[in-house]
Amino acid sequence: MLLSVLPELENYKSKINQLEEENKSLETSLQYAQAEIEDLKTKANGAESQQQNINAEQERINKDLRELQRRHIKLECHSRRGNLKWGSA
Repeated sequence: MLLSVLPELENYKSKINQLEEENKSLETSLQYAQAEIEDLKTKANGAESQQQNINAEQERINKDLRELQRRHIKLECHSRRGNLKWGSA
């Protein structure tokens, strides 16, 4: 009776070994995926930081542009006033 069960036990042992190898392969794959996720998180944080810097720089440029527009209008008005004074005399 024991001899009839022995091949079946060998078959189970083979299947267990195969499952253990698959498990190791899956663990390795999972570790790789986790490393990739961490790398992507780092890159995303870096991109977010760069975007914040770009937004701050854009806001500064917009502020400078508004100031230059205000100064341009002021100079234009001043020039027109001078033209009116000299033109009416």
